[in-house]
Amino acid sequence: MSNEKEPQLPIKTRKANALVLAKHSLTLQQNRIVYLVINKLRGAHDLQSDLFKTNVTFNLSAQELALVDEDNLKRAFRAGIELRKKDIYIKEGDSLLNTGYFNWVRHNPKSKSLDFEVSNKIMPYFLDLAKNYSSPLT
Repeated sequence: MSNEKEPQLPIKTRKANALVLAKHSLTLQQNRIVYLVINKLRGAHDLQSDLFKTNVTFNLSAQELALVDEDNLKRAFRAGIELRKKDIYIKEGDSLLNTGYFNWVRHNPKSKSLDFEVSNKIMPYFLDLAKNYSSPLT
C-alpha cells in the first residue's frame, strides 16, 4: 500500500449543497467548468456588484481548460456545450424558470479557449453557490 497522496487539482472549491441536490448529474468535466465559473465569480468581483444584474461573459483559457480535461481539450469544449443544453429549473415565487447554465459557448481554436455567457436570470444561482462553497482545497 502506497503512502503517496493522490494529486489534487488546483481548483479552490468543493461542491455546494445546491449541486449535490440537483436533479441532474454532471460529468467530472462539467463539474470542473462550474467550479471554474464559481472561482471566477468569487475571485474577480464583489458578489453584490451591479455587474451581476446583467448577462456576464467569461473566458476559460487553455490552461484552465487543461484543468477540466488535461488529456482532451475537445472533450472539455463538449462539456461546456453540454452544460449550455442542461435544463435548470428555479422556483421564482409562484413561477418556475427554465434555463441552462450558459446562454452560449464559443470555442476559440487559435487560443484554445472557451467564451461563454451567464444569464442575469441564473446569476443569483451562481452567486448563491459562490457564497456557500466550503473552504479551499489544501
